[in-house]
Amino acid sequence: MGGDIRVNARATEGGEETGTLTVHPAALGNLRITAADVPSLIDELPLLACVAAAAGVELEVTGAAELRVKESDRISVVVRNLRAIGAKAEELPDGLRVLPGGRDFSGTVDPQGDHRIAMAFGVLAAVSGNRIEIRNPEVVAVSYPLFWEDLRRVAA
Repeated sequence: MGGDIRVNARATEGGEETGTLTVHPAALGNLRITAADVPSLIDELPLLACVAAAAGVELEVTGAAELRVKESDRISVVVRNLRAIGAKAEELPDGLRVLPGGRDFSGTVDPQGDHRIAMAFGVLAAVSGNRIEIRNPEVVAVSYPLFWEDLRRVAA
């Protein structure tokens, strides 16, 4: 998407690459994610959809039918919640499309018990001008019990 993100202090922990990120403001652009890209970022796709909505850019994801059989049907839940807060989004058989348009999102998001959906929309809710309420925010405890505390700290 063109973000200015640098990875420092790279390491491998538990078979996963880790690092400390340094993020600087940058204009983001449209992005197309296809089946070849999906395996390495399947869990990040809900967040990327929220980032695209916040940035007012187009994101198209295909080849991600696996998202339909996670803790929720993440394709359907992400699209439904983006629309509920005023973003433009479309559901595809094996992915989704977020379209440019809309800012200052407001409304209530129902993550359907899915921790990654709650976290993705929590990040979107932290964007200045947005007024988004997350139902059952405690679902994040499944994978990141301190998420809301950490988000408040970094968004301050």
